[in-house]
Amino acid sequence: MPPVHDYVISNASGSAVRADLNNALAAIVSNNSNASSPSTTYAYQWWADTTTGQLKLRNSANNAWITIFELDGTMLMEDGSAASPGLAFASDLNTGIFRPGADQLNISTNGAERLSIGNSEFVVNDASNDVDFRVESNGNTHMLFVDGENDRVTIGTSTAATNADITIGATAPQLSLFATPGNISRVTLGDTDDWNIGQLGYDNSDNSMFFTTNNAEALRIDNSGRLLVGHSADIGNQSLQVVTSNGATAGLFKYGNNDDGSELTFFTSRNASKGSHTVVQNGDYLGRIFFRGSDGSGFERGAEIAVRVDGTPGTNDMPGRIEFYTTPDGSTTPSERLKIDSSGNLGIGGNGTGNGLGVFLRRSSPTTSNFYEASDGTKTMITGVDSSNDFVKIGSLSNHPVGFVTNNSERLRIDSSGKVAIGSTSPEFKFMVADAGYSAIEIKSDRTGATENIGGLHFKTASTSVAYIQSLVDGTLKFRNTSSLTERMRIDSSGRLLVGRTGTITSNSVQACHVVEQTTDFNWGFGVHCAQSNKVGITIYYANTTNNHDAFRFMVASSTKAVIEGNGNISNANNSYGQVSDITLKENIVDANSQWDDIKNIRVRNFNFKESTGNHGKTMIGVVAQELETVSPGLVYTNDDGYKEVGYSILYMKAIKALQEAIAKIETLETKVAALEAG
Repeated sequence: MPPVHDYVISNASGSAVRADLNNALAAIVSNNSNASSPSTTYAYQWWADTTTGQLKLRNSANNAWITIFELDGTMLMEDGSAASPGLAFASDLNTGIFRPGADQLNISTNGAERLSIGNSEFVVNDASNDVDFRVESNGNTHMLFVDGENDRVTIGTSTAATNADITIGATAPQLSLFATPGNISRVTLGDTDDWNIGQLGYDNSDNSMFFTTNNAEALRIDNSGRLLVGHSADIGNQSLQVVTSNGATAGLFKYGNNDDGSELTFFTSRNASKGSHTVVQNGDYLGRIFFRGSDGSGFERGAEIAVRVDGTPGTNDMPGRIEFYTTPDGSTTPSERLKIDSSGNLGIGGNGTGNGLGVFLRRSSPTTSNFYEASDGTKTMITGVDSSNDFVKIGSLSNHPVGFVTNNSERLRIDSSGKVAIGSTSPEFKFMVADAGYSAIEIKSDRTGATENIGGLHFKTASTSVAYIQSLVDGTLKFRNTSSLTERMRIDSSGRLLVGRTGTITSNSVQACHVVEQTTDFNWGFGVHCAQSNKVGITIYYANTTNNHDAFRFMVASSTKAVIEGNGNISNANNSYGQVSDITLKENIVDANSQWDDIKNIRVRNFNFKESTGNHGKTMIGVVAQELETVSPGLVYTNDDGYKEVGYSILYMKAIKALQEAIAKIETLETKVAALEAG
């Protein structure tokens, strides 16, 4: 590589001077091509930088290098600015090309930017200067014209007929299309396959505006402001006319996570000036919906829904009612069939409403049953009255249940077999009340007399009474049966259960089987009498503070067979009680083990029960459960109240076994004593 020379020839011998000159010339010829810059520099000195691959020129101040172009031939220039472009003209230095930033190319004239080209946009007059922009076509100098001074865009002309053909950035943007009188101005929309598929146009011949879709007119606004959908001419003198071959439809859709909903609103004011208010009057129509059908020559009303003022309106007060009309056969005049007034009253079939619900039903003929049916093809509901006008019918003519719903849940059902269920959908019997918690049926009366009947349950065949449960005001429950509904049992207001009679026993003459109370004849407290006179079956008597009468007595005829005394003693007529002991019921029969030690170790005690037990005052003999438990734990158990009890019946058998052992020992000793006395 040629050396980088300082261009100074030093004094030396001839050959050295010659070599120094050759090196200086080589540096000049090669533009000081080297990986590093010359150590000695001069203004406007050339240097071929082999490291960057660029040809550089020293500036006039000799303090920096200016890159001229790439060594591979690529030309370079300064970024410059709009006022001083990097590439300019010698006679017009403020006109040329400059680079304002990365990946941008701009053009300026007279020091002002006119065109900006970037990697994401192409902008004319990016600096918003007052300059015009136009595109010429064949024969039209202003095929597209942007008026920079007036902020207008025109097509095909340089002068706007109105304020603007297309206005950009103004408060009222406008696109103006002009046609000669009698012709159509239109905007055509489409695609590369069908450029004329949609149009928006104005027909100057009849001053109407139209819209087409899929090459067919879809909507028109005529010269009277009527909106015609699916047709191009007025056919009904209505503000909105929708014409289809399959039935016109309309939908109002709302999407949003809030409680708003779509609305269709009719507004009515008695003021003739648009936007002004004058109060409406009672009977004024607020809105009407008509349903018309062709009779062959025109359209006639078949039904109507009307909303009218129902009272005297005032500030923040607008009473209204809804009226429903249908046209009877053979007529063209609708008649009112249903009305909901401002108080919420409902009237059906008449011109007035009742209190809450007024139903006015009319017959088509006096002999025809007046049923009104609503059916989906399988389930039919009927409402109306029977042919004699005796009662109202509501229900189903088909094999389906009738249900009653509150709070979005079924509460009562009558199934197809006539069974009634409350709280259930599957009754087993004719009447059922079901609930996840507590179920009850309430029978209420305003009667106050103690012996007055307030309600009951009556059981009856097709023609004959069978039974009756009856309640009196004082709480007495009576149970009756047979066709004569004779009383058989009662629970009186004191809680006494009486079977076979209506009062307490006062003599020995009693009948049938019934519950009785204490009498002086038999000293019972409460008993069941199940035979003839003086024959009591079971008696329960509650002891008082002065006597210790039996609390439970079992009798056959008039003879007492067993008694549980009020003090707890048990006695019977023959002092005999037992246990089933037949050998055929037993197995593993062996002699019992010795009970001698157990009986010997049992401590037999005298004691008194504490006063809190109710048995206080009498000295008893027996064992203490906790002491017996240490000798024979199997004889002691804990009852449901947590107290320990003793199995005395087993203890008695242990004592008998121990007694047998003692007898055997005594007999052995007697034999030995007899032998000693004889010897």
